[in-house]
Amino acid sequence: MAFNIKNIGFSKGSFLRSFSVYAGNNILNAAIPFILLPILTSYLSEEEYGTLANVDVLLRITIPFILLGINAAINTAYFRLEKDKLPSFISSGFVVSFFGSIIMFFLFLIFRNQIKELTGVPMHWLLIVPLLCLMQTVNFVVLILYQSMKKPLSYGKFQVSLTLLNFALSLLLIIVFNLGWEGRQIGIFGSFFVFSIIGLFSLYRMGYLTTHISKKYINEILVFGLPLIPHTIAGPVIQMFDRLFIKNYVNLGATGIYTTAFQLASVITMIAVAFNQTWTPHLFEQLSAITEVKKKKLVKQSYIFILICLLLVLGLFIVTPLIFNLGFINHKFVEAQQYILPISLGAAFGGMYFMVANYIFYEKKTYILAWVTFANAALSICLNIYLVPKYGSMGAAYTFLITNFSIFVSVWILSNRVYPMPWFSFYKTR
Repeated sequence: MAFNIKNIGFSKGSFLRSFSVYAGNNILNAAIPFILLPILTSYLSEEEYGTLANVDVLLRITIPFILLGINAAINTAYFRLEKDKLPSFISSGFVVSFFGSIIMFFLFLIFRNQIKELTGVPMHWLLIVPLLCLMQTVNFVVLILYQSMKKPLSYGKFQVSLTLLNFALSLLLIIVFNLGWEGRQIGIFGSFFVFSIIGLFSLYRMGYLTTHISKKYINEILVFGLPLIPHTIAGPVIQMFDRLFIKNYVNLGATGIYTTAFQLASVITMIAVAFNQTWTPHLFEQLSAITEVKKKKLVKQSYIFILICLLLVLGLFIVTPLIFNLGFINHKFVEAQQYILPISLGAAFGGMYFMVANYIFYEKKTYILAWVTFANAALSICLNIYLVPKYGSMGAAYTFLITNFSIFVSVWILSNRVYPMPWFSFYKTR
């Protein structure tokens, strides 16, 4: 029997078109760090590059306290609320983010000396971090609305334009004006600022901003978002702590080689994120008027994606030696090949997580994700403490694999309790 995508419930044209736009957008965004890498390493000293990296760490740790999962809350509200109530929900979300940024600013101000000593980030950039996160929140809201509205082209135009401005400003300020690492950071700030203004104007034109702020929606957003903070912070812990262990127990060069393997495996993550951006509106739309037939189709679609993830791992494992042999990556990083299989499998399980976690988001039981990811972040730290001193960078790679597998299986089990699906009976006709 010939394979037909319609047999499993996808509208072939619209779904694949949306997926292609999201995938292309994610590939472009992920390509920018690769393109900038030789430029940054040529124009910046090791200390400057380290400072730039630490600013990024601060951003990733701070933004969960300001974003508070508002983008995910809006994604579910778009399909739950009447359209005339959505502007109040979105505007109430911005109020929450604004006060979150004020709180983080004062925390940074109070502990500025300790944070500066820990990260090496200058004081003025330290205090700008909350503002950067607030501007990024505006951009996230615009993008999630385009995603929910099934407007991948609008999504792509906004995100790609932001990325290109970021890239162009960074090149101009680093190369022409010789501003060093601050040139890169000013490029990020400038692009975020410009597009947060454009984003607010776009939301206003679409009728999604209002002065009617609802206490009910503020409470709903806080109930939804506060439990997500451990969940979203757990991500940087799982992604970054292994490199700190490698640096301390092996050496800095080993960290660079290990990171190269991570960059290669990010191809799987990019594809998974692009699929999820297309999948989530489709899933929520189906769940809003669910039937048993639709449930079985959703499960079939999920299993197909899981199979694709595993095939991507196999493909990357086969192609990686060719990438090095053709000189796309400098041969001094050739040791990265040995980490590809466990890291890419870990990335694949991270992609599979999307297929099961969205049911928990739909039911607004985000506290479940908070506990699971927080527990697995602790597991990641414990495994790194044990495995890295014993097995070096390979211990970190296996820690990443084990942790992501644990998250996927745990969330799958719990999501089925929150929203039962025929995961093991979808093939039955009755």
